[in-house]
Amino acid sequence: MTDGYYLSIDVGTSAIKVVLYDLNFHMISKASYENVTFFPKPTWAEQDPNYWYSCVKAGIKKVIKRTKVDPKKIKGIGTCGEQQGIVFVDRKCTPLNHCIIWPDLRAINEAEEINRNLGIDINTLYSPSKLLWIKRNHPRLIDKAYKMLFVKDFIRAKLSNTFCTDSKSAASASLYDPKNGCWIMNLINYIGLPPEILPEVNQPETIVGEITDEVANETGLSAGTPVIAGYGDGSLEPVIMALKLGNALLIYLGTAPGILVSYSKEQKPIISVSPHFTSLGEFMCAGGGALLKWFQEQFCPIEGKKAEKLKVSPYALLDKEASKVPPGSEGLIFLPFMMGDYQGLFYPLNPYSRGIIFGLTLGHKRIHIYRSALEGITYSLRRIWDAIKDGEPDVAKRVDKAVVFGGGANSKLWMEIIANVFNLPVYKLNNNETATLNVACLISVGLGNYKNLLEAAEHANLMLIKVTEPMDELVSRYGRFYELYKSVCDIIGSLFKKSYIDS
Repeated sequence: MTDGYYLSIDVGTSAIKVVLYDLNFHMISKASYENVTFFPKPTWAEQDPNYWYSCVKAGIKKVIKRTKVDPKKIKGIGTCGEQQGIVFVDRKCTPLNHCIIWPDLRAINEAEEINRNLGIDINTLYSPSKLLWIKRNHPRLIDKAYKMLFVKDFIRAKLSNTFCTDSKSAASASLYDPKNGCWIMNLINYIGLPPEILPEVNQPETIVGEITDEVANETGLSAGTPVIAGYGDGSLEPVIMALKLGNALLIYLGTAPGILVSYSKEQKPIISVSPHFTSLGEFMCAGGGALLKWFQEQFCPIEGKKAEKLKVSPYALLDKEASKVPPGSEGLIFLPFMMGDYQGLFYPLNPYSRGIIFGLTLGHKRIHIYRSALEGITYSLRRIWDAIKDGEPDVAKRVDKAVVFGGGANSKLWMEIIANVFNLPVYKLNNNETATLNVACLISVGLGNYKNLLEAAEHANLMLIKVTEPMDELVSRYGRFYELYKSVCDIIGSLFKKSYIDS
């Protein structure tokens, strides 16, 4: 296939991207904008849906202008985005609220109430607790709404006037039962949502609408271009399918880091996410890219301005300086739980956790803290991995490599830290745009170019690139600091609840 393009739109927690792929899944052009998060209170986190859409429109116009492609050759469009956040809209798809995004902690009490009264295992990250908080604190918002939409559904609705969602996003939000194909009505009723506010549910690859005349005039797209339902931004299915990774530890270094374990087909998974991998560790909350972004913005304005002039990432400049700091950051330990600790299926959740810099002295500098943040995030991921190894040793013992993806994979320093903390060789992908690639593959299936996601993934241009190997001396050194990290977590963990601000 050569004549045509797929347009993928990703509204991530930290960045909003519009990416144009050709029909062979080669990236042709990308426009990216920093997403903006508001923190009205220390434990709250919100974003403006109107800002998302303004960035999306600007990105579409930019890639069309830059590539000079004929918009009629864009065969299909799809959206993905951060999960759990809810936008209430009227019939014209005007947003009625700032979106309460996933790391927001205002609904801890509501999450505990739902768990206690309904026996549904959720935490404050997930949509039900946030919805219950909204219902109790802003009931008129729900009364005025025509539909509730997830983040990527809001963008798709603006583009195509389609008020729907997909089964995987709804299930990820703990509001939908994919096995029986229905919303979880006892939960919906407990929250107090009117059934008519719920969007129609489709499969992610289903074509649900087309670009409207109004959007075509605003963006340069061709009216009538098919638009699929889309999916959340965390899917790695095309990566796993295309690379046939075997037994590998997959480490995501984005806004919220996480771990997946790829396994051979003969192994029995604990949780079957797809035919090719099992999810053994859930995402941490705001303990990765979000933490580094906070540090750079609050403490490194000079590096930010210098990076802008040099047209490089400010993190590249910070990495260069941090590489001069000895491994272990000369005794600093950073607990990265800036908005709670949500470490997985085998490790206790603690939404009350907060960030801690342990061991700080007058001799430490900013760059020590930055390196200790990289190390602290890695230690927290290692703790998930240790819990997985304890719970499922047969799965874990076969893992022979770590595959890192997400924005953090661009940091050579971080890759070296991971190799030595995990004692595994580290690889990365030749294309870190896994979210938009997933959408492009889904578009191709929806259009009938491929019969399923596996067939599409096999045509994706993906390969592994080896980055670094562990070094025995550093493995031993990091092992000692990792033990200290665990001790600090265990001793301080019970104290966090006393500092919680009940919003």
